Amino acid sequence: MCAKQVVVFDCETDGLAATKIHCLSANFGGKISSTTDYDKMRKLLSRDDIILVAHNGIRYDIPTLERILGITSVPDIVCSLSISWYLEPERKMHGLENWGEEFGVPKPVITDWEGITEEEATILEYYEGRR
Repeated sequence: MCAKQVVVFDCETDGLAATKIHCLSANFGGKISSTTDYDKMRKLLSRDDIILVAHNGIRYDIPTLERILGITSVPDIVCSLSISWYLEPERKMHGLENWGEEFGVPKPVITDWEGITEEEATILEYYEGRR
């Protein structure tokens, strides 16, 4: 039996009722990759040899990706937001931005998500993985 690879990912969209995915970044064992290409996103999410980890992945990322990308099946997923709630029930803020600040990794400021290019998406590689 072959062990599945753990892939930590995050996607940026145009809001809670998203109609567009600006980019998706994923960490494959220390190698960070970001894309704005929907076909590349579909390819990642169609793999059966990975386990996805995302913050609020079960309640937001996966349903949003399924709806916008038109996919119906994704790999197994672990939700780090649920883990945060369970391990730190007294914590007031459980968002990635709050955790990042606590660990000295501030969220980058991106003002033009609409115009982000494949190359510009690499800013997230530095934020999410210190490439």
